Amino acid sequence: EAQEAVVKWNFGEARILLKQILELQPNEPTALNMVGIIAQRCQMYNEALQCYNQALKASPSAVGIIANMGSAYSSMEQLDKA
Repeated sequence: EAQEAVVKWNFGEARILLKQILELQPNEPTALNMVGIIAQRCQMYNEALQCYNQALKASPSAVGIIANMGSAYSSMEQLDKA
């Protein structure tokens, strides 16, 4: 449900659902990645990067999270980190 809300840009609903997931599983990488996506779409890049970093600790080989992190750095014009 949370992923569907993110795809539909319904960030309020998605944040509520993701918060519930993260209360039960604070290091759940998919939920952390989705929170990062929401933050990035709201141009809150530092928050997005924090979420992506935490997600990568839980799932270090997740290519999607790595790509999202690169996208956030690119949006911040920090191409050397992207």
